[in-house]
Amino acid sequence: HLKDRGFEVTDLGTDSTDSVDYPIYGKRCAEYVASHQADLGVVCCGTGIGIGIAANKVKGIRAACCSDEFSAHATRLHNDANILCMGARVVEVSKAIKLVDLFLEFLLCLLIEFLLLFLRHSLYFLFHFLLSLFHFLLEAFHLLLKILHVVSRLDVSVLQRAHHVLK
Repeated sequence: HLKDRGFEVTDLGTDSTDSVDYPIYGKRCAEYVASHQADLGVVCCGTGIGIGIAANKVKGIRAACCSDEFSAHATRLHNDANILCMGARVVEVSKAIKLVDLFLEFLLCLLIEFLLLFLRHSLYFLFHFLLSLFHFLLEAFHLLLKILHVVSRLDVSVLQRAHHVLK
């Protein structure tokens, strides 16, 4: 599924359906992600909890156990999780594929959230700027009216004398 979608996939085991010591694989994946050989990881055990605990022992790893769509999205958005943990006894294969997709599509979601935030703030600042400009123009117009009112009350002879004195 992931290769078909263009993702580079590295399978770190296991290679059978036999019972294994899953913490070995949780640690292996975590070290692989922590060393920047991969951006993200996906690990599974019976519930997803045990392998997540093993992965989280590696510095720089934020492994999150998810069994629903909201958690798979939210753990990337709010917790910056870099490893998705799932339980094979808890999550059906079709649902696991959806969870992995949500977990991996986080960057697109983050970009959309950023753009929406940028637009909201841009509109807010534009509105504030226009409101300030309107207020400034209103004050300037008010001042101009005061000046016109004062000038209209002056006697023409006073203006002529003031002009003559200034020469």
